[in-house]
Amino acid sequence: PQLQQRELRAWCDNEGVQVVAYSPLGTGTLLVDPVIGQIAAKCQKTPAQVLVRWALQLGVSVIPKS
Repeated sequence: PQLQQRELRAWCDNEGVQVVAYSPLGTGTLLVDPVIGQIAAKCQKTPAQVLVRWALQLGVSVIPKS
């Protein structure tokens, strides 16, 4: 959510290029974000699940780092 690059994703969509998120969890910083935490609690999911789902819903392939 912090680096959405909407214009780049729109260009990639138009050109048939698949966008890949190699670090969708923000190197751990997003896992403790209070807004992400609220969404996760409301949905009864972990923050990581919320972040991965968000990217997938945007059509971005996800490769989370461990």
